[in-house]
Amino acid sequence: MDEFRYNQMSSASITPRSREQVARFFAGLDLIPPGLVPIDKWGLADPIGAGIGVLIGYCGIGRKP
Repeated sequence: MDEFRYNQMSSASITPRSREQVARFFAGLDLIPPGLVPIDKWGLADPIGAGIGVLIGYCGIGRKP
């Protein structure tokens, strides 16, 4: 499903961004390991349940230097 159709059907809209586009939000911050990574590579203690579906996107934590 593309983002246009999703946004038409959902109360919470999405804006797809590349890794480089997401990285701009962290400009000037120190990234905490593992850095900016795909959501499924974050290193969660428990696996993501199959009922949740596919999580697409990037996540990271930044700290002011």
